[in-house]
Amino acid sequence: FVLPAALIIFSCAGERGVRLPVVKDTGLEYYRGVPENDYGAVEPLFVEGAHNAALLGFDMSAAAGKKITSARLWLHRAGDTPLYKLVVSTIGVDWTEGGGDGSGPDPAASCAAYVQVDSRTRRPLRWAGPGSDVTDVIMTNGNTLRAELEVTQQKGGWQTVEVPLEIAHALANGESFGLVLVDGKGQLRNEEGGFINKY
Repeated sequence: FVLPAALIIFSCAGERGVRLPVVKDTGLEYYRGVPENDYGAVEPLFVEGAHNAALLGFDMSAAAGKKITSARLWLHRAGDTPLYKLVVSTIGVDWTEGGGDGSGPDPAASCAAYVQVDSRTRRPLRWAGPGSDVTDVIMTNGNTLRAELEVTQQKGGWQTVEVPLEIAHALANGESFGLVLVDGKGQLRNEEGGFINKY
């Protein structure tokens, strides 16, 4: 999902929907010992099962003080394979996008292993204390919220999911620092047996 091609729309009582654009995004990789790689400059982002996830941060200012009646996340498909089921979660800690291409770590950027590296001590600032990683602040850990959602295919390559109100409220109230997205059908494989990434 490229940066300009993902947004969330909140419907608010008594007025039309409010569009909230993505202002930062990055990928997370857990596979085979590379959780420190930074994907902040990778476009498009991709998700694939338990190996790769995406973090999205939104400009929530247009929703301030409004009563939310519904919310929908819009993602633009960049590859041939659509998403069928999307697992979304709130994020319990603020994070930094970075500018990496996935080839290695960026100490100033967030990755699966840590939020960033302290420039003074050169020690990783973990997501939730010593020994923790991003999984400790997503998917119901650290008082976060999780939902498994059916994806609706729209015209022009757009895909949407209805975001549960409790997750929308957590975003609007500043209780969540964006959303993490995981492919809920990550077991899909191509003819050669490899996992199919959803871009």
